[in-house]
Amino acid sequence: MHVETRKLPEWYVMQDVHDLGERLQLYEDQMNLLEYPHMMSAWEKVDRLTYLQKIYEDTPYFGRKLRYFNTAPWWYRSVFNLEEIPDNSRIWIVFPGVDYHCKVWLNGRYLGEHTGYFDDFSFEISDGVRTGENVLYVKVWSYWDTEVDPGAESMRCFAVKRNMVKGTCEHGDGFIQRDVNPVGIVGTPFLHIKRACFLESVAVENLLLEDGRGLVRIRGEITVVEDKKEDKSSEAAKGQDLQVRICLLGPDRMLAAEKEVSGQGAWMEEITVENPMLWNTWDRGGSRLYELQVVLCDRTGEAVDSVCKHLGFKTVRLLRNTETTRFYLNGRPLFLRGTSYFPDVYVGDIPGEKYRHDLLLMREAGFNAIRVHVHVEQPVFYELCDEMGFLVFQDSDFSWNHPTMAQWLAKNLGIFDRMVERLRGYACLGCWILLNEPDKWKTLLDYFGSCLEEIIARTDSITEAIGRQLTERVKRLDPMHPYIRASYDEADLESGDSHTYLGSLRSQASNYTDIEGTTEKFNTEYGMDAPGTLDNLFRIRPLYEALLPVRERMEEIQQYQCRLLKYYTEHYRRQRFAPCSAYFQFMFIDLCPQSFYGIVDWWGIPKQSYPVLKEINQPVAVLAYPQEGQIALMLVNDTEQKKRGIIRFTISRNGLLYRQGELEAQIPADSSVQAGSISDFGSFSQDKDLELLFLAEDGTVIATNHYQGAFCEWKHIAGHPVPVNNELGMRIFR
Repeated sequence: MHVETRKLPEWYVMQDVHDLGERLQLYEDQMNLLEYPHMMSAWEKVDRLTYLQKIYEDTPYFGRKLRYFNTAPWWYRSVFNLEEIPDNSRIWIVFPGVDYHCKVWLNGRYLGEHTGYFDDFSFEISDGVRTGENVLYVKVWSYWDTEVDPGAESMRCFAVKRNMVKGTCEHGDGFIQRDVNPVGIVGTPFLHIKRACFLESVAVENLLLEDGRGLVRIRGEITVVEDKKEDKSSEAAKGQDLQVRICLLGPDRMLAAEKEVSGQGAWMEEITVENPMLWNTWDRGGSRLYELQVVLCDRTGEAVDSVCKHLGFKTVRLLRNTETTRFYLNGRPLFLRGTSYFPDVYVGDIPGEKYRHDLLLMREAGFNAIRVHVHVEQPVFYELCDEMGFLVFQDSDFSWNHPTMAQWLAKNLGIFDRMVERLRGYACLGCWILLNEPDKWKTLLDYFGSCLEEIIARTDSITEAIGRQLTERVKRLDPMHPYIRASYDEADLESGDSHTYLGSLRSQASNYTDIEGTTEKFNTEYGMDAPGTLDNLFRIRPLYEALLPVRERMEEIQQYQCRLLKYYTEHYRRQRFAPCSAYFQFMFIDLCPQSFYGIVDWWGIPKQSYPVLKEINQPVAVLAYPQEGQIALMLVNDTEQKKRGIIRFTISRNGLLYRQGELEAQIPADSSVQAGSISDFGSFSQDKDLELLFLAEDGTVIATNHYQGAFCEWKHIAGHPVPVNNELGMRIFR
């Protein structure tokens, strides 16, 4: 195949502490840095390209020493040799990722710039690369934002004007530590050499037609490189007898459709699939993926270039009105048992095996939906979600507070466009979340007034100034997927979801039982933070020592997280489609060692809350709750198969049998039913436990549930939600 890649493995880096390198034309490769020690650091060789904090610091997740990484730009230098430049070729340099701004020069020639952190990008260097030695310079920086809305200084974590569109960076409230702002080239750049003729700009769109057929539309271009020797008889130069072979393989690996395209230049082809197998979540039939192969062949039939993509046929819809917010997959309502995901603040450095490990834990815990919280993951994550059958709600990087000037928007909205274009083709994509909690925090400040509706209505509000533009862009770029405009705003018919933190991030005066009697249509955030095991935290001594004063309370804190998550989750499941149709626990894994919102710690070890949530979060659940002096029993079935059997209950006191019994029960597919009740339960006390088993007729366990200290709920624990140790970026629970 006439395609070649060559990595550029040898790199040097230095910090331009006064940001003078560009003015001094460092990229001309004529400066001796030893003559400028007061201006710049020395060149240092790096063994691999990743975030600079991870190269130079042992603890890249907290500490004021991290701030110097963002006080000035960094320069990278790479020298590579080409013994020869292949005839009839075009050459690109490809960057897997750079966080956040960069400019690039090759052999003193300016190639261009890029802003962002989640996408690869390239520059064609066919006219600038030379035989022999080539010198590449890259300037990279990720600065600190300093502007804060006047009157909101005490809430800087929300009120800072985020000039960078990189999500949760600088949140600084015990989520990501104040001094962490990732920067650097992530992944090794490489040369991409294509010879003679190749496929270019291959774009794929697939959808279900109203008659049930699947349609795949492929657009591309065949480029033929001019023969430098001007051999007019060259078939490659003429571009004659070139063919594009298009094959669509079904989930069963059988050929579903095929087409051929001849010639060169721009082309478009459509193929249809009769009765396509639909992609679905793992608990509703599983992921059925098609493989599209687009192969360019020369006149001899040899493959000279190819593109391979996986795709899934599905329909998605988000129904919203004043009474209902409900998600539909393939024309049927789907109850979403979701979690939020942000596996590491240094997101570009996450290995694929970690993603798979986390997703396997999620599926074991019963989740069928994932909210990617205010960031964008690597492509391998979405590929795994396609394969494993997880529905993804994708946040943009616009969050909380940004400038609203037209000039800033014109410069930065393109980052949103690239995200949509990059992710819209994944089968797992279910919904876009355009903004996370814009303007809501302003209700806490007299400066902004107290009425949220009035704040949102202002032309300079984030919801209005940015939300409207993002809405228009996503409708144009991806009309196939629904969106949530401002996540949290249940009353907004372009949003329709809610966030609830009673007994958690809300004031100490709130308790998680305060949600009783409330109704939410579509919850996208609820949760509670609690440290994992001290054995793991012991590996990072400052974190371990900061928690020593509450060591004796660690069991209490962890158990409180268990009880809050159990209470909330059962509350939502009991209201299945009446009106609740979704919940997203916040969040699945700690995104750094000292951020404790996960049910799995940063090292991937489940906390005490993981098995508790796992038990009640399965597609079929058996629930109990007090009702009119009895214990009501409910079955919830999110599967497409009816279930019948018996519910067996056991009541124990101080570990000794107190009472037991069983009753016949059945539940239709996709439903919830009152299955009976337990009378004469007696008084509620911390020493009384209830165990439930839902058994099939053959004795197979369908669902289990345990209520320790049954229905004796806890008050909001002391030391929460404050204080936070800002030097460590962690809650210390005092």
